[in-house]
Formats: sequence, C-alpha cells, structure tokens
Amino acid sequence: MNRDEAEAIVNRALDLLIQHDYQLLDLKVCERALQFRIAHYMAQSLLIGFPLTLDCEYNRHYDNEKQLQPPQKHRASKVFPDILVHERNSDDRNMLVL
Repeated sequence: MNRDEAEAIVNRALDLLIQHDYQLLDLKVCERALQFRIAHYMAQSLLIGFPLTLDCEYNRHYDNEKQLQPPQKHRASKVFPDILVHERNSDDRNMLVL
C-alpha cells in the first residue's frame, strides 16, 4: 500500500460514512461511534489483507504498551491510535494511522 492508496481508502470510507451514516453526524455521537463506522468501511478495501490488519485503539508495540516519548523533563504518555493499518508485532509495515 502506498500513500495514494491509503488516502483513497480513507476518502472512500469518509464518503460512505457521509452517505450511509449522516445521522450519526447530525446526532453528534461520540468519536468512537464514528471511528467504528470509518474502520468498518476501510476494512472493505481489498488492499488491507494479510499480513496487514486494521485495528482500532491498538495500544501495543510488540509486547509493550505504545508510548510517545516527549521532550526531556516530561513523562511518556500512552498512545491509543483510533484506526491503524499495520502488521502486528512488526515495525515493517506501519501503513496508516488515524
């Protein structure tokens, strides 16, 4: 998957969200409800197949919790990407993070 393909997958998912789930936007539902629907539509892409996986709220880097290392004098903070297309337990194919 390249950048143009990733962008096309996200844009298609957003188009489908607006087309089929506009009520969620009108109702101002929580972010997780929108995140699920976007991921649902993204998962329909044929470009996301083994060894790639689409995960939501995936907070692991190998066996450890995913963390950001801020500048000095600050503590690391936990990270929960909303939507992630990657190969689990590898740094070789981190394709998309929303």
